[in-house]
Amino acid sequence: YQRRVRGSALGSLSMENPHSILLKVMSNTMHADSNIREPATTALANFSLQQGYGTALADILVNREDVSLDLRQLAGVLLKQYIKQHWTAGSNDFLEPEVDQQNKNHIKQILPKCLNHSSSKLRTAAAMAISSIAHWDWPGSWSGLLEFLLEALESKDQNLVNGCVVCLDMFAAGDNLTDQHFEQFLKIAYPGIIRVLTNHQNYPPLVISKIMAVTFNLIKWAAIVDTKPPELIANSLSALFKLLLSLMQLPDNNGDYELQVYAAQTIVTFFNSFTSASKPFLSEIMDFVWAKLTQLFPLFSKNVIEASTYADDDNGLGLEAFILVLLEFIHTILSKSALRIVLKPLLLNLFCLLFNYMQMTAEQIDTWLKDPNKYVADEDDDTYTYTARVKSSELVRDLFSDFGIEAWNALGQVLKLTPSSGKDSNPSWWKMREVCTRALGIALELEDRPPKNFDLHSYITNVLLTDIQPSAVVFLRARALWCSVKLVPYMDKKEAMHFLSQADSAISDPDIPFPIKISACRTIHSMASYMKEMKDVAPSMTKRMIPGVLKLLAESTEDTLHLSIDTLLALVPVSEEGTYSLLIPIIENVLSIWAKYYKDTLIVGGLKEIIEVLSSFPSCREKTQERLVGPFFNILARYPDQLPGITQTCIEILNSVMSPCSVDKLNSDFINKLFPKIIQILLHTSDHEILQTGSTVLMTYVRIYGNNLLKWREGNASGLDLVLQFVAKILSPTQVEPSVIGAGLLVSKIITKLGSDISPETIVALSQATLLRLVTAESSSVIQQLVFVFIRMFLTNLETSLQILSSIQLPDNKNALEFLFQKWTKHHTEFFGDYCIKLSIVALSKVCLLYTSDAADEEDS
Repeated sequence: YQRRVRGSALGSLSMENPHSILLKVMSNTMHADSNIREPATTALANFSLQQGYGTALADILVNREDVSLDLRQLAGVLLKQYIKQHWTAGSNDFLEPEVDQQNKNHIKQILPKCLNHSSSKLRTAAAMAISSIAHWDWPGSWSGLLEFLLEALESKDQNLVNGCVVCLDMFAAGDNLTDQHFEQFLKIAYPGIIRVLTNHQNYPPLVISKIMAVTFNLIKWAAIVDTKPPELIANSLSALFKLLLSLMQLPDNNGDYELQVYAAQTIVTFFNSFTSASKPFLSEIMDFVWAKLTQLFPLFSKNVIEASTYADDDNGLGLEAFILVLLEFIHTILSKSALRIVLKPLLLNLFCLLFNYMQMTAEQIDTWLKDPNKYVADEDDDTYTYTARVKSSELVRDLFSDFGIEAWNALGQVLKLTPSSGKDSNPSWWKMREVCTRALGIALELEDRPPKNFDLHSYITNVLLTDIQPSAVVFLRARALWCSVKLVPYMDKKEAMHFLSQADSAISDPDIPFPIKISACRTIHSMASYMKEMKDVAPSMTKRMIPGVLKLLAESTEDTLHLSIDTLLALVPVSEEGTYSLLIPIIENVLSIWAKYYKDTLIVGGLKEIIEVLSSFPSCREKTQERLVGPFFNILARYPDQLPGITQTCIEILNSVMSPCSVDKLNSDFINKLFPKIIQILLHTSDHEILQTGSTVLMTYVRIYGNNLLKWREGNASGLDLVLQFVAKILSPTQVEPSVIGAGLLVSKIITKLGSDISPETIVALSQATLLRLVTAESSSVIQQLVFVFIRMFLTNLETSLQILSSIQLPDNKNALEFLFQKWTKHHTEFFGDYCIKLSIVALSKVCLLYTSDAADEEDS
């Protein structure tokens, strides 16, 4: 077998028994041994290039009862793939050869026979293949297919009924049905579909659910094809809505709400896409949805909110899925200006209804206590988990956005009913209180301020200040701290201090659960400006808070880490005295996090800002620099064995420490120990990210040390000699363009800072190297940087700069001055940055003015 597979003739399917070799190869594609599996996979790919391959697969799927179920199912999967690639040249995935007509006819003739197989897996495999073919051949080359599938629904053979309804569902869903099919499909299928749904009691639940799914997909297609419902549907819209409402009233099928979900989705699609046609039925359907949400809540509370575990139906269409679609109907009404007015008188009751569904579930509580990252993701709306709590919260936000003051007034009435305590009678009393505070926070996130008659201070005093106490329920305390962030613009300093004090104790206490610590971080972050103004207590507060944040930083992962860094970044500037007392642990934690997450640009950016703040404090600057030199030196010394990413961010952070300093405020080790390591890395690396960062840090060295670089020596080379070697490297025409970013700024800094200390020959060499690189430059940013080398030269000393350019001859006898002006004027409109554009215009004006003056002098002569 292996010899045959590996040979030039990989078997033929035109032999007497085409199945035997194919079955052997298919079996071996599932083998654990890659030496057997991979040649078999190659053989199958070659078989697919032969006529008869698809027919053999169809025969195995439909007729080979002596073959294992797994292999027959695999045949169905391979057949679907074969149809996708070889059925017609019109397919985007088409590969030669196209199936010939004889094989197409045979495949279409035998596939429907598998729809009544006793195995649901084989029925589904056949349905997949049939629906894929129907995409291309129905109705033209496969007339009668849809009629066959619909007639089969009346069969006494339940397997056939199930197989055909699955096939109908697959044809109507996904990419199989198109706008070219829609009109004919609707005309043939719609009457039969309505008949089945109307007589739902005569069919099994699976059939009704799938037929409802087909109906939903037809309505979706109707919305794509036209802005009005098709005449066939529009003429019986009232009857259709009544039918859909009656189907949603049916009991669930052992926890499966697939029928109800698709019926509700069909109504939602009507109101979303055919608003005018649906509007007359709004009152009736709104009453039904309201009653249904009210009716389902006790069941939802028992099975979802209070249950320790809740698993929706296997296909995700359980109780919560049904509730989500009903909530989506309300969202659809809210999104339509012509319809939302119906919700205005219902706001108070609507808030009460939504608040019920916003309650935390027992499963969420358990998950959030165990997984802080999940809690942060869910709180920040970064979650992919769509729940009734999430959907109801979205609706609350939209109600405030659309109804403003009316929504605030309704919320005020609800908040008056906020449970004060119910520990003895109801252990879950706090959940509704948490929801009320969450709704208030959601409202405060919007730009509109609450009306003057809304008593925020009463809620702060009577509810929130109680809920932030250590004795409060974990998530109630966390929610109160979370809400305090939204309330900052409305608080006085005394109220803010209460929240800060509790946030402080929460951060500092090692036994406090993570959800409270996370909310405490948010409170500290948002109120740091208050702390900074209170100079008498700021040092003591930062001394207490920073150790707690550092501990949280060390324990954080993923989502919580960003929040911890932001909190530390907010705290560090509050008090120089408080920060100085904790300087070493702050630096150690920052370096530890950086070493672990150096690839994450957001994390590194936050850590850089912390170090920049430390470096800006006079009392902290010297210690910060001393503490950083050792780790930086060790990292740079290990390159290239060290990963490039950590070396690049090391140079980046080093630059941020140096940037605000003058030479007298910078530790001498930055030039004596770190500069030699950096320059050697830059002269030998080809990593363009390191080269980019290197240009920036060398520019900082040139700015700070100036002509001291001429005095500093390593062997026979001065510091400037080494910098010029680097410039020559990155300006080489063979250097990849990303490495050149920053080169123009470095050259400009060398000329402007050291122009009087270096020889004219060096300036000419720098100018020539810059021009040669400009010849091959393509990106706008690189061209701008290189041109600006000369713009700055012109602004500093125009006549000398023009003389230098006149003396340079480029390849192909190009005149350097003429080339520069062509490049400059061509790309001037692409320059970015108001200041840079201004400099470019001024420099051009100076050149024009000079030549105008010269021309006038000549004319006078």
